Amino acid sequence: MPGPTRLGPAVTFDIHTTAPEDESPETRDVPPVEVAPDARIRIDQDTRTVVYQEVDPSSGDVVIQLPDPVVLKARAYADRAAAAEASTEAHPVDRTA
Repeated sequence: MPGPTRLGPAVTFDIHTTAPEDESPETRDVPPVEVAPDARIRIDQDTRTVVYQEVDPSSGDVVIQLPDPVVLKARAYADRAAAAEASTEAHPVDRTA
């Protein structure tokens, strides 16, 4: 019965890369530099919730916001509804004539 055989490496690759000799570093296509978004932290006035935003510095647009604006609007609506319900319970209306 023959013994187990050794397996070769699964993958090999050369990590030392060099530029072709006919291409100088100035003529190679260089990928554009991505500008990191600016991070902002603010407090939402309606819900008093901490909001994290990433803003594109070139355009000023909000790229990412946590929590989502829809969630903030829903929280504000729920807070106002709860406050309105609490105020009607504190002052019931007498409807007898």
